[in-house]
Amino acid sequence: MDFATSKGAFIRTLQTYMDAHYYRTGRTGWVVGGGWSEAVLGEAPTKEWLDAVDRTVPIVLFRKDVHSCVLNTAALTACHLLRGTADGEAALLTEVDGGRIERGADGLPNGVVRDNAINAIRVYWPPADQPAQQQLAMEAASDYYLRRGFTTVFTMMSTRFLDNAAELRFLRDAEARGALRLRLRYGVPLDTVDALQQEFYAPVAAAAAQRQRTDRWTAPHCFTCRPPQEGGGFLFLGAVKLFSDGALGSRTAAMNRPYGYDVLTDGDLNSDLDDAALAAVLAALPDHAQCGCGLLVTQRAELRLAVGAVRQRGLQIVVHAIGDRAVAMVNKALCEAAADGGGTAAGLLRPRVEHCQHIGVVEKEVSRMAAHGVIASMQPCHLLFDGDYVEALLGHARQQRSYLWRTFLDRGVRVDFGSDWPVAPADLLDGLRAAVLRVPDVMAALAAEQGAGAGAAPAPHTRRYHDVWNARERLDVDTALRAFTYEGAHGAFLEDVVGTVEAGKYADLCVWSADLQDTSAMAPLVPGRDERWWPKAAQPHVVWTIVGGIVEYEHDA
Repeated sequence: MDFATSKGAFIRTLQTYMDAHYYRTGRTGWVVGGGWSEAVLGEAPTKEWLDAVDRTVPIVLFRKDVHSCVLNTAALTACHLLRGTADGEAALLTEVDGGRIERGADGLPNGVVRDNAINAIRVYWPPADQPAQQQLAMEAASDYYLRRGFTTVFTMMSTRFLDNAAELRFLRDAEARGALRLRLRYGVPLDTVDALQQEFYAPVAAAAAQRQRTDRWTAPHCFTCRPPQEGGGFLFLGAVKLFSDGALGSRTAAMNRPYGYDVLTDGDLNSDLDDAALAAVLAALPDHAQCGCGLLVTQRAELRLAVGAVRQRGLQIVVHAIGDRAVAMVNKALCEAAADGGGTAAGLLRPRVEHCQHIGVVEKEVSRMAAHGVIASMQPCHLLFDGDYVEALLGHARQQRSYLWRTFLDRGVRVDFGSDWPVAPADLLDGLRAAVLRVPDVMAALAAEQGAGAGAAPAPHTRRYHDVWNARERLDVDTALRAFTYEGAHGAFLEDVVGTVEAGKYADLCVWSADLQDTSAMAPLVPGRDERWWPKAAQPHVVWTIVGGIVEYEHDA
């Protein structure tokens, strides 16, 4: 749905897919896809849009940030959000803590479901955890990454496969048979920690205790199931992924002030207040009922307990936090755990705030992150997408406290960059453009441009880019490249073996067609403006991707 720029285009795209890949193939069962956004469509889709194509086959289409999805009538009924003939008088699912089931003027679900509400209904979806599907997914993802020059990825669970322990077994077996073509650091959800330690780490710890393993990969926070000399060194475990809030585009990132509220002062509402007191303050703010302040998908007390439990086991903590309220809550929990020791020396386990996009009181958050070794793990591509709606949702002042990678670095906070694929494209050049220029795309214009290249009908747009978003936070190309390479490796405990080209490290290399620090071929991004970037036809491209000395991808001339 990435190229759908209107309701009509959305319905036509879905109809074309169903005709080609469902009806004519004799396929049965659910249809799951995604890629839509309100910024491109002009509004959120509803069940009626999907029902216009088919109301009997269950269809689920995710928003591009994967924090929202829209279901048709068949899927809503199967998930017990709309009453079906099999429900009788049984109660329907109407509310979910940390989630949202949106409703139309008739009071019935309109098809849009957000955050924890998605988790609540996924139990009704058909399972996808079969080895054949896992194999196809692994091959497709590997090809996608290698063509774009990636040699190591840090994956934060799967949006498709629900049984994370089964996925770990599949990946462990793939490594054993030499089928992993790039290196993989895997962060498990909290409910998989026991399986991680008992099934995967216990044999490693036992072998290390008996001196059967003397390699470096036997610590609980970063271990391999097989030693490198036996084909290991491709699957690295020992991280846990937690969530605190939703996403800005879905209006579920947890903010201190309501969406649509033009904050003119610091955006902190005293993160030391207890949840009930803070909720009372939020409820009294203007337009709270209409705009809301996003969602905490994990409440503060629950997060504190989870962080303590993970640290006590000696594992790395990675916590998703986008909104300023969520970032403050996560930082407080991480820094308190670091100060207490949590079973391990403070700072040892490199806790990461994943995304870390919007900051309430900059001085407070930056200071405690620097003091306790909390990493800001950021994805510059999101800045390119958020330009369509950030000022309308947050106001100018809050916009200037967003994506503060220059501020973090200047104050001693480590910053590592990634892509957040499949939420955003794994495109290094787009990531560099966001970090260096900070010029967001007009997403409807980008979708029309890309859709025209894919055969879709072009739509006229007069503007391709927004204005610069806080030029003070720009990075130079060298600093941005380091954040994608060495700092990315450091954030996964892999900097001694990957991240730089040095003797003794793994021969993991990406060769480009041009020097990414050579600006001579660049041209103005927008006529009459100062920002310069490579024209599309002159952009450097990946020539070779080499993993462990093996050429895994070679560009066709």
